Amino acid sequence: MTSRERVILSLNHKEPDMVPIDLGSSHVTGIHIDAYEKLKNYLGIKRHDIQIIDQLQGLAKVDEDVLQILDIDTRSIFPRLRKKELQEDDEKWFFIDEWGVTWVRKKDGGLYFELADHPFKNAEIKDIENFDWPSPDDPFRIEGLREEAYRLSKETDYALVGDIYSGCVMELIWFQTGLVRFLTDMVLDPEFIKKIIERSLKIQLKIIDNFLKEVGEYLQVLVINGDLGTQQGPLLSPKLYREFLMPYEKSIVQFVKERTKAKIFRHTCGSIYKLIPDILQTGIDVLNPIQVSAEN
Repeated sequence: MTSRERVILSLNHKEPDMVPIDLGSSHVTGIHIDAYEKLKNYLGIKRHDIQIIDQLQGLAKVDEDVLQILDIDTRSIFPRLRKKELQEDDEKWFFIDEWGVTWVRKKDGGLYFELADHPFKNAEIKDIENFDWPSPDDPFRIEGLREEAYRLSKETDYALVGDIYSGCVMELIWFQTGLVRFLTDMVLDPEFIKKIIERSLKIQLKIIDNFLKEVGEYLQVLVINGDLGTQQGPLLSPKLYREFLMPYEKSIVQFVKERTKAKIFRHTCGSIYKLIPDILQTGIDVLNPIQVSAEN
């Protein structure tokens, strides 16, 4: 059985010859650069500089020889992201991403970038349209992806996973507002939150559409994400999730399924046990809630 067949069979709820294995095919199934360096040393692989595929988390690009040694069944198709130039002072590195969010990594012991500032923390509803939103049609995002996906599809038997860093109804948006404002304004100023969700999704869905036009026919899995849990439980009640977020998440899944036969993989960190029945109702195929330290 090939890797592609193994993954497809598993995602169709049938038993393959063995459990398929993934490493590094998405930004939520990756490996930190420090751990990866130790892994390569353990495997006796001394060559190649380690590339970073996720600047925020410090995730390494897993080299093909490592994937083969570990018998990994998946291969990744990532969009091209323009790297932000780092600024620094005595204590930290920092940068502002394309969504206007400021990220900081401490020089002393920092392993990844953390949220530092939010462009909509004090914004009014009129400020949403005037914001300098990212360009979803930047051709750099999809440069060379069709050729790469075609080659992997025709020349290998691995399952292809697309990860677009889009499809977030909550996480990407609360990065812009701040978490406290997002959660409280869902009740106190729902018009503002709905407006910013709809404006953000207009950009995100265009990014997804452009990506799938290039590679959708070659993918077996498409990754969307957005954390919904804390260590102890969901960030919001199941009732509020159903009333406020679930309709948007359903619309994303429907949008994707109209454009590709790939299974939809939905990631969320945290303790989301109470939300699982509702999350499944959005139409996703794969739930990735891997956080063994979370309650339930």
